[in-house]
Amino acid sequence: MKIMDLGEFVREGYLQDVNRLYFHPIGLSLQTTKRHKGLEVVDYLDNPTALNTVDLKHPKSRKVHDMMEHTWFARREAYMKALGWTVQVPLHG
Repeated sequence: MKIMDLGEFVREGYLQDVNRLYFHPIGLSLQTTKRHKGLEVVDYLDNPTALNTVDLKHPKSRKVHDMMEHTWFARREAYMKALGWTVQVPLHG
């Protein structure tokens, strides 16, 4: 296991995709602070039209999407074999 630098996380498009897939649809946005020194969550819960969706026709957006999709399918079989699922299930208390 290694720790990914926050700047690399942003440059590789992971932040963009986690926002697109998870945070934006629920009215939140995860963003970096100055010079990628930390993260903050911006709350748009009271303004559902504030967040724009990612245009997959844009070359960088398409590249990130395709890379994430490739990674998902490449790991899917290993997750299924080892764990029996591909997405972590929520824990119920």
